[in-house]
Amino acid sequence: ARERFEREARAISALNHPNICTLYDVGNEKGVEYLVMELIDGESLADRISRGPLPLDSALGIAASIADGLDRAHRTGIIHRDLKPGNIMLTKSGPKLLDFGLARRADEVPIVGQDDRTAAKFLTADGTILGTLPYMAPEQLECKSADARTDIFGFGAVLYEMITARRAFNAESQASLITKIMTEHPPPIEQFQPITPAALNRVVMKCLAKDPDERWQSAGDVASELRWIHEGGGAEMRVARPRKWQLIIASVLAVAFALALSAVLLRHPAVAKAPMIRFPIEPPPEGAFPLPFPLSNFLAVSPDGTRVVFAGRGLDRTLKLWLHDLSRGTTVALEGTDGAASPFWSPDARAIGFGTGGKLKTITLEGKNVQTICDVSGTGLYATWLGDGRILYTSLLSGSVFYTVPSSGGTPRRLFGVKGLQETLVSQPIGSTNHFIFCGANARDTDLWIGGLGGDPPRRLLDHAGLTAYDAPWLLYVREGTLYAQRFDEKNLQLTGPREPLAEGVWCFMRLGLAMASAGSDTIVYAASNSVTSIHWLDRTGHDLGEALRAGPYREQMRLSPDGRRLAVAIDDLRTGRSDIWIADIHRKSLSRFTFEDQTCDRPLWSVDAHRIAYSADAHAPPFIFVRPVEGGAARAVTKPGSIQFASDWLRDGRIFYYSSTSPTTGMDILLTTSNGDSEIWLQTPANEAFPRVSPDQRWVAYTSDDSGRDEIYVAPLDHHADRTRVSGDGGSRAAWSNEGREIYFTSTGDLYVVPVNVDGASIKVGTPSRIFSSSRQIESVEVAPDGRLLVAFREVAPTTSALKAIVGWKADLEQRTAK
Repeated sequence: ARERFEREARAISALNHPNICTLYDVGNEKGVEYLVMELIDGESLADRISRGPLPLDSALGIAASIADGLDRAHRTGIIHRDLKPGNIMLTKSGPKLLDFGLARRADEVPIVGQDDRTAAKFLTADGTILGTLPYMAPEQLECKSADARTDIFGFGAVLYEMITARRAFNAESQASLITKIMTEHPPPIEQFQPITPAALNRVVMKCLAKDPDERWQSAGDVASELRWIHEGGGAEMRVARPRKWQLIIASVLAVAFALALSAVLLRHPAVAKAPMIRFPIEPPPEGAFPLPFPLSNFLAVSPDGTRVVFAGRGLDRTLKLWLHDLSRGTTVALEGTDGAASPFWSPDARAIGFGTGGKLKTITLEGKNVQTICDVSGTGLYATWLGDGRILYTSLLSGSVFYTVPSSGGTPRRLFGVKGLQETLVSQPIGSTNHFIFCGANARDTDLWIGGLGGDPPRRLLDHAGLTAYDAPWLLYVREGTLYAQRFDEKNLQLTGPREPLAEGVWCFMRLGLAMASAGSDTIVYAASNSVTSIHWLDRTGHDLGEALRAGPYREQMRLSPDGRRLAVAIDDLRTGRSDIWIADIHRKSLSRFTFEDQTCDRPLWSVDAHRIAYSADAHAPPFIFVRPVEGGAARAVTKPGSIQFASDWLRDGRIFYYSSTSPTTGMDILLTTSNGDSEIWLQTPANEAFPRVSPDQRWVAYTSDDSGRDEIYVAPLDHHADRTRVSGDGGSRAAWSNEGREIYFTSTGDLYVVPVNVDGASIKVGTPSRIFSSSRQIESVEVAPDGRLLVAFREVAPTTSALKAIVGWKADLEQRTAK
């Protein structure tokens, strides 16, 4: 004990750093050894972690300071050897490293013998190993000499625990724990905190490398890396201005691309030798690229590979089609295509089809003539233009049925339906064959299917894939964010040979198999999967008060708890395409997972007493509604499967408002759950009605309807929906009531509006909408906190890379690659 005491005194006396406890005096008084240290006012990091993970900004600041203290100790020649949360104190002036009782000088000879095993007999209980087991490096467990990299391993374990509130290595027995430390890697941090920057996960995992040579070699380097991440370097949101040399390189690449593209377009004999060119497509000055629409495709490459059409918003925030010329680099808006989505080309590349307002339309590129082809039931159009002049299409809520219609207009003809599939999306003809490939989704997976235009029964072609395009002889598809090409045998209608990776980070909504990519004549254009949602506080005037949660892959509906302290939100798992419900502590900016299902859980909703959360889950069926206690317990279904259902509001009497696709003819309707487990229709019309929100006094319902041809906000009495009043003036969606029920907030094309409402008995008077916030970003959700602040979720694309990327000359490259 005296030896350990003297070692700590010698170690600390050699150190002087703001993040290491200060030693004032060492002495002996009448045979009693003593030392005097600074009085530290705070709590241990272990106590803080016991309450949950630290907010990311706080964790990064604390960790960088700890690394600074370690770096000073290492430079002084001191190795701590027992780094753990219990040996770190959090104070107002920053963290403090404590307990150097196991410290030793890096050049010090062990007390007895030649290794730490002998020293352990004197400094700890006989037969134990120096340190605290869950934070010990493999070399410590093997009783080898420790150096600075040993502390870096312990630091990595501490940082992992700060972020996740879980130990990096944990087991029921010491033997199992030692085995894990020696042979296994901890789960990725994003499994528990999905909005953690990838750079931070890299820092931690490099600290925890088994081989000391593969770890960070100094704590100073770790501190520098953490500060870089803290300043935004690890986020995918940094914007770098191009330097002169970068512009020169870009010009050279542009020339190379023009030459390669010319070779492709002119079908010159040298095309096989032309290099594969990759380049970003920059947004035009007068317009912005769209965010990928979860229920619609938004881009298409022309059959000759020279142009790409995409749906996006211009400076006026109106959604329309834009035409980009790949060889010239120019982009123009196509007038007459307002509200358009899911564009597709005619085989001769002279016209473009698209969906808007429940109708299928076409526009010619020469005369810019827009023609309505037919009405389309359901939500989200997915279509392709066949070589015989027909258009083949389906839609999200069409009951998994494909239709054909003449491209000149007429009555659609039912081709076939697919039993057992919830959705059938995105069709693609296969060369000169009488077949096409489509994507089919059920409750568990999304697969590629092949169907016959002559009525042949469809069959499954490929499991777990999102469809992009067919560019003979290659079928392009996406799995887990990677774009692959694989040969397709048109004679036998089957895939052959190995799959070849072409690009990573491709945006794909795997729940529907909707990959945002298109191809034509040796040209591929795809959307990068860097779209994120940021959540900010706004005041009543629209002033941005700062970030509420770090940006991440949140889904559109988020809900504040009644006390405003917690946020329920669904977060995508980009590896599986599914999502789970998470609960965020708004003040600490920390997340804890609420659902652990092998299915997509979405649209969370707090009960009035905040003891339960309702959400939608696709359990072997289209998503329907479950309720689970917040403090733990089994989930219970409160609606019956059969149609797509999303919870929207919860009444005080226990009933839940939800909207559902009850039939292909009426689209989305609004329903209420009943006490006996049934449902009753609150509002059903040929139009789509969704997003019902109940007023604080439980007398009125605000909701969205598109019966005017576009989304508008209406308000109606809870017990008599026919007496409705229009709230929005020029489009609107996603209403939210103020706490007093005297105002309604809603969104419209990136703008946030507020409308005063006055209830007089059984009537309601609505004022004029006024815009309080304008953004080029898409507003996903709005919540009103108890203190009147607004919590707004914005969907945005990280500007470090272009939203759209192109690959030219990929087929020649694949031919050379596969020939080898």
